[in-house]
Amino acid sequence: MAVFAASLVVGGGLFPAAGRSHEQNHPAPPAGVPTPAKTRSDHPQSEVSHQHGDQDDQAQGHMHVPVPLEYGNAHIPSSAWTDPRLIARGKQIFAERCAVCHGDTGDGKGPAGMALPLKPPDLRDARMINEMTGNYWFWRVSEGGAVEPFKAAGSAMPAWKDVLPVEDRWAVVVYQHTFSGHAGPHVTSEHPESVMSPHDSSGHRH
Repeated sequence: MAVFAASLVVGGGLFPAAGRSHEQNHPAPPAGVPTPAKTRSDHPQSEVSHQHGDQDDQAQGHMHVPVPLEYGNAHIPSSAWTDPRLIARGKQIFAERCAVCHGDTGDGKGPAGMALPLKPPDLRDARMINEMTGNYWFWRVSEGGAVEPFKAAGSAMPAWKDVLPVEDRWAVVVYQHTFSGHAGPHVTSEHPESVMSPHDSSGHRH
């Protein structure tokens, strides 16, 4: 895998290396609540303006906030969302590192996740998934619960940027996308609702 100053070339596609990526080659996953990374968030909890559903949904942390500027240009080619190789890689990583909290089917009911104060979201929730932009999703996987408003809400999600290289984080995102039942690429032309209520770098908030 060739790493360049600003991007990764993966399977014929171009993967931006957004954020302060600290690339390592798969050390043991963090145990328990991770040590907060030195990350910047311009969106404290008071700015959270939308949550899905009832109190049970709120307990699952369906808080959508704008993407920090350093992740504003984090995108992948539309073809990557349906790349079988990338999906297979993401499935493997998800099973090894994510399913214990997020559940084998992405329902948020993994054995460890059920005991957390901030429950993992149900990745089968098509409405929630359709509203998320790809760079928002990549930011959440990369920074985990080390950033606000998720840190203050009690998120125990590891900051996977400290464990997984860029391609593997995108692979996890691409695989998680399959739980929503959408078979096409996760792009705005397929999900116009992500433009109306975006998690992007335009200053809008959702």
